[in-house]
Amino acid sequence: MINFKIITCKTNKKHLNKRLDQVLVDLTNNMSRSQIKNLLVNGNIKKSNIELKNASYKVKEGEIFKIYLPLNSKKSIFEAQEIPLNIIFEDDDLILVDKKPGMVVHPAPGNKDNTLVNALLHYTKNSIKNIGNTNRPGIVHRIDIETSGLLVIAKNEKSHKDLSKQFKEHSIYRK
Repeated sequence: MINFKIITCKTNKKHLNKRLDQVLVDLTNNMSRSQIKNLLVNGNIKKSNIELKNASYKVKEGEIFKIYLPLNSKKSIFEAQEIPLNIIFEDDDLILVDKKPGMVVHPAPGNKDNTLVNALLHYTKNSIKNIGNTNRPGIVHRIDIETSGLLVIAKNEKSHKDLSKQFKEHSIYRK
């Protein structure tokens, strides 16, 4: 049996007619839109005991939503593997890695090993396994398998959320 942490969110005037996923990101302060969308798909967000599935639902003022967060949802399903990494920079919030061409960024069906995520899990002693989406722990953007270049990896939930937002809004300058 899965246990849940229940998060209750109530909308206010500033949320009127905004998308449900955007409002819940605002109200939870530590969840990403991809996490909210996954919860919606799995029926873990309810209003008046009715499961909601539509991320683009336009909310009204005063609506109450309950998020049923599975307590085991943050468990990474991928293994740490000792794979050499070229770390360019690291601080308490992020790691900057120079990815070699041919390296897959994150595990996917048919390719669960020898990825950047597997290497990062080993390098961080699994400390990033709960950061962001558990299918892509710490990853805030990606580059194609055949492309080499710098990748920014979040080391905590706050930096993951902030960096993801910056990449989404294209407010990060890259050269």
